[in-house]
Amino acid sequence: ARTLWGGVINSCRNVVRQANTFFPEDAKSEELKDVLAVNTAAFAKALRNFLRGPTDDKVFRSELMAIVQTGKMTEAQVNACMAAKNRPMFMLNAMSSALRKADLEPMDRSRIDSSITTLVDLTG
Repeated sequence: ARTLWGGVINSCRNVVRQANTFFPEDAKSEELKDVLAVNTAAFAKALRNFLRGPTDDKVFRSELMAIVQTGKMTEAQVNACMAAKNRPMFMLNAMSSALRKADLEPMDRSRIDSSITTLVDLTG
């Protein structure tokens, strides 16, 4: 379990590192990069929430609401995530959505998508 969790954290770092490397340096891309990074962090928290079960729901919701305060997520997204049957997958889809909106070279998009796919695989 410890090795798998380490793989999740390393893959999350890779998504953010690749976004920092491959996203263009303009205002729209910077915003999308921030959203991708926040969604990546929220994914790790969603996976923790899944593993801990309902006793972690209050903590998880408060962590997501803290993201709302930064303007990188809406309260509607928090409510949708909390209502989702698979919260980690909900956050992975949010990551993919941010990636899809980015103006990237196809190869760079593919590299980041591959890292997201690794997270799907590690999630099980």
